[in-house]
Amino acid sequence: MEYKMHVKEIDDYTDYPIDVLMGLTGLGKNTIEKLINEGKLTGIDKNGLTTINGKEFLEWSSSVNQTIDVEKTYYSKMKVDE
Repeated sequence: MEYKMHVKEIDDYTDYPIDVLMGLTGLGKNTIEKLINEGKLTGIDKNGLTTINGKEFLEWSSSVNQTIDVEKTYYSKMKVDE
């Protein structure tokens, strides 16, 4: 499934922890870690947190037109007794 990333709030001068980048872009932790493992993004260790440089992320996201293939997750509907 193709997903259009949100990148408006990201700037060139900030290193973003993965959980913050998740909130800003809508990408999941596994997706961001996969991009790091594939060498598409560089994970930087800062005080025990893995961070991603904003400029690097924006350059990469621009190169893929802010679109990425993600695994579609299906959630079953929960039946609630009224």
